[in-house]
Amino acid sequence: FVNDAGERKIVAGGFSKISSLLISSDKWRLYIGDEQRGCVYAANIQEDGTLSDIYVHATLHLNTDFKIPGVLDMCLDSEDRIYAATEIGIQTIRSYGLIDVILANPNNETVNRIEIDNNGFLVAQTNGKVYKRKLCNKNRVEYNMQTEATCCSYYD
Repeated sequence: FVNDAGERKIVAGGFSKISSLLISSDKWRLYIGDEQRGCVYAANIQEDGTLSDIYVHATLHLNTDFKIPGVLDMCLDSEDRIYAATEIGIQTIRSYGLIDVILANPNNETVNRIEIDNNGFLVAQTNGKVYKRKLCNKNRVEYNMQTEATCCSYYD
């Protein structure tokens, strides 16, 4: 974190190899993916930009003989569902931390980059190859930094 005076301040520690950072659509939660940890973490973003209350948001599913225990990359859809690229597949995490689907990695190759494009496709990159999968009624999160954060219900 860099404050208005240009000073650097550590706002979260204890991570080994951060692979991805995401901000929720309401802009009050930061999701943290670490390649060396079997969890996705979340933290509350305070008005001054600092983080508080870092906690385990979701515990990832792992192979018994895993080589990489954590997240390689993450993206977020418009309903705050996290897509976490892991060794066993793309694990989808609901806004309240439940992993409800694991999408198989294309051709059993480990996905190292994922994103949701403007047409609602989940785009996965593996070893120089790009794969697309259509998502039902999902869009990428678009941030308008000029507006205030809003609260929304995820359980309608």
